[in-house]
Amino acid sequence: ALDTGRLNAAATLLDKAAQVRPDDPALADARNRLGRKQRQARIRELERQAGQSAAAERWSAASELYRQIQRLAPEAATANQGLQRAEARTDLHRRLDAFLDQPERLQAEGPRQHARALLAANRPAPPGEPELARKLTALEQALDKAATPLPVLLQSDGLTQVSIHRVGPLGRFRERRLELPPGTYTAIGARDGYRDVRRVFQIRHGETLAPIRIQCEEAI
Repeated sequence: ALDTGRLNAAATLLDKAAQVRPDDPALADARNRLGRKQRQARIRELERQAGQSAAAERWSAASELYRQIQRLAPEAATANQGLQRAEARTDLHRRLDAFLDQPERLQAEGPRQHARALLAANRPAPPGEPELARKLTALEQALDKAATPLPVLLQSDGLTQVSIHRVGPLGRFRERRLELPPGTYTAIGARDGYRDVRRVFQIRHGETLAPIRIQCEEAI
């Protein structure tokens, strides 16, 4: 049974043999052979499952399977290399998902630069990784969208000096139309003899922004 790979049958027969001659040296030798073959069979099965998980881009699952192989065979080069690749891919997908799940982060310059660097370092996706290719394309589209200006209508009283943080001074006006990239902005109104006012507003794709009125009304 051992020689033909029928390991379950071998284990059953060895248990029966132990009832007849429990101290026979041949029994201990056969049990050692069975343990080695079971370990090898388990490693082969784990390698098969890890390969399937990697091919399906289930990188977290592949990482856990490679770790199990390492525990059984720390010297296994294939498992060590597979684990390094699977962990790197898991981290890459995690970083991509962080942007795709919260695209509003791309409204800030720092995250935008990080996202661009992530794209540059990983494009094109290797053959056989369609999910990675999809996420890279989605991130590129999200970056393009985050950089596309949207219309904003500002209203005032013609007496208030208006400025927008990160945009600059706009002067006095009754109505002013701008195009600004998506993000959070602060409009500031100043007028001699009046208390300054601030209006914080957000520009988002898919949302219609009401006119932003900024004028000083409270006399000092």
